Amino acid sequence: MAALVAALLSAGLVDAAVATAESACTDLKGDLQSGTVCHVLTTTPTYTLDMRFGTEYPDGAAVAAYLSGVRDDLVSRASAPNAPFLPYEVYVSSQSFSSGQPQRIVSEYGRPRHGTESLVLQVFRDIEGLPVRVKVKSFTYDHDQSRSVTFDNLFAPGGNPIDSIYPMVKADLEKQLLAWHFTLKPEVGKDPNLYQNFAVTDDNVTFFFDQGQLASDKVGVLQVAVPRGVLPPLQI
Repeated sequence: MAALVAALLSAGLVDAAVATAESACTDLKGDLQSGTVCHVLTTTPTYTLDMRFGTEYPDGAAVAAYLSGVRDDLVSRASAPNAPFLPYEVYVSSQSFSSGQPQRIVSEYGRPRHGTESLVLQVFRDIEGLPVRVKVKSFTYDHDQSRSVTFDNLFAPGGNPIDSIYPMVKADLEKQLLAWHFTLKPEVGKDPNLYQNFAVTDDNVTFFFDQGQLASDKVGVLQVAVPRGVLPPLQI
């Protein structure tokens, strides 16, 4: 697979970003499915690891590093002496988002990309000693500035994005969780650490929250799409 990707890259038929992401799949000993999905599956008497993630995200090394940590933690816990209630299970799924990018055709491969790409991972763990919950991890990359985007550098300097984000997230979550009588208190909702996992599209910045992070585990992962029009200017 590595030789094939290198040949296509040299011929200009595959992007360097895609090649990097596919290399990440190889690093994790995964198999490419449908050309754009990496599937990593390991089953032993003590654990099952089943990960599927998109290979088009440009900073594949960051994704591979995170997923390697997920894998290594599982293996370490499952192989510990007298580990209880084996086997353990970890499942990873992903969603991809983009902004400022028209659909690419073959003739455009090898040319610089524009806009942003986001990859959102959902990690389900069933491991003794840990809550059985889904955690979210997002990655966003800005092609125009060739950099990873975090909440700290998402917005242009001089603004206070929390003042715009908090009312929108509060109203949306309280509507979603009306049956749970949920209230997003300012001391929670105005904490920037709450908004570290996000995806950017042309219309919205969508924020993701771990299962159990804000409300009962029963409601699962939560997400709120905040229109870009109500936010301070983005630095992308």
